[in-house]
Amino acid sequence: MTKRKRRTLNEIRQIREQLHVTVEDAGTITLSQLVGKHGGKIGVKNTPSDKNLVKKQLDQLAKDGKIEFVKMGRDLVAKALTANGDGGVPEGPLDLAVIRAYAVQVEEFAKTLQGQIRTLVRMVEKAGN
Repeated sequence: MTKRKRRTLNEIRQIREQLHVTVEDAGTITLSQLVGKHGGKIGVKNTPSDKNLVKKQLDQLAKDGKIEFVKMGRDLVAKALTANGDGGVPEGPLDLAVIRAYAVQVEEFAKTLQGQIRTLVRMVEKAGN
């Protein structure tokens, strides 16, 4: 297996610009869709390393105010900003389905965490005896 050379700063800038153009064209797109459908055009592969690179570049674009990059449920979503810079998000309540999905995930995480804590307490009690 050959080791790929590190990308230069110029290559990373080109990837960032391609990401910006792709997000502008798509309007709203998830990180997975960007890498899966448009990876060849952008110059990235469907690997954890490249997904991390894309995420960092999308974060940078969001920091620069060029796109909106948010987490919706389990997905990271990039949105093109409209002319007034609001990402096309209507004024008013957030999408309740997304909030509900997040609440369910938090609830499941809490149950898992409680189970792990109970196991840890039992282990400590056994070790103390």
